[in-house]
Amino acid sequence: MKSLILCVPYLQKPAGSELEAIISAINLISLDDIDQVLVFSPNQANFKLKIKAESSQISFINYPVYFKNRSVTKFNTFLKYLFKICKQDYDPIYFFYWIYIRLKYNIPLVYILTPTYSNYFFPIVAGLNYQNIFIKYTAFDLWFCPNKHLLNIYKKCKSIIVTSKTQKKVLRDYDKDLNVQVLDVFLWTENLFLNLQTRSDSKVFQFGILCRISPEKNILDALKLIRYLIDEGYSVDLNIQGILYSQKYLGKLNEALIEMNLEAYVNISTIPLDRSKVYQFYDSIDCFLITSISEGGPTTGLEAMACGKPILSYDIAAMSERLKPFSKYLIANDFNDLCKKAEEILNLSSKELGLLGFNIRSRYLKEYSNENKLIKLKEVLQIQ
Repeated sequence: MKSLILCVPYLQKPAGSELEAIISAINLISLDDIDQVLVFSPNQANFKLKIKAESSQISFINYPVYFKNRSVTKFNTFLKYLFKICKQDYDPIYFFYWIYIRLKYNIPLVYILTPTYSNYFFPIVAGLNYQNIFIKYTAFDLWFCPNKHLLNIYKKCKSIIVTSKTQKKVLRDYDKDLNVQVLDVFLWTENLFLNLQTRSDSKVFQFGILCRISPEKNILDALKLIRYLIDEGYSVDLNIQGILYSQKYLGKLNEALIEMNLEAYVNISTIPLDRSKVYQFYDSIDCFLITSISEGGPTTGLEAMACGKPILSYDIAAMSERLKPFSKYLIANDFNDLCKKAEEILNLSSKELGLLGFNIRSRYLKEYSNENKLIKLKEVLQIQ
């Protein structure tokens, strides 16, 4: 029997990486070979997220609150200067914390979730046994450039996990000997998505975006698309739902709505959705839009596939791989291509649109179901 530490940089909001951590913990504790899962985040986890993984075998830990004490912070700054001399660029107090965790729990498996823009895991891998560590990137910038220190961490870890073959190639181009595995993300409430009936009888064609409201999601391109389609004579609306990460960006979006005269056609809501009811958002739309400039998966792309929804996406992250049989029709290379492909979707008959949704869901079931991903995760982590 084994214990496992699952690390995630934050557990405050029900977003992609957070839910991936929770559902991974739930799936892992269901395995016969795992008897305890410790879920770590630097700060205390949100209570509503914790109760989603309520189990006597799943516990949540975080750095002690006193680490933020002024005296401790000063001492840490002094030690950090010494660490940098030794070419170890991370907070010493966090490093010592993980030494303590290693001695206390003797954990044989460490599963780290992180976006490429975060280095929160540096003291974790330094303080624990490299040979037992697996790092999974839940958000991956294709212009990501790992430095020498990070490549050295990769070499020492058991495996690096990404969500697409394209991301694997990016890392292997830096070092062909890296052990890089491909494993997509789990879906919360997958059964609700799979049981959703496809719909293609709308009088007004509904596009939808479900993402955090922040600049990298490039929602402005979606607004420009709707303006273009309306000018071309199409009857379309856009429903945008997301957690507010940038008030400044929301302000820009609202200004753009006024400038483009789209107030009657675009709705933006930042009211958090209950994750058990997210399927209702997909049920309300005819086509899902992804116009991001930076993504990991995204998770919402998989959710839309499970719901049997056509997806119009830029060639970002794992989307072209996920939609490979349909990429000619659904993956756009630039804004002009996005407009062209949107028109092609709008010109499909109800029967053709329904068939497209059915085929997309079938691909999800064959390649990306939670059951298949759990089998793959067990293989990667080498557990039963």
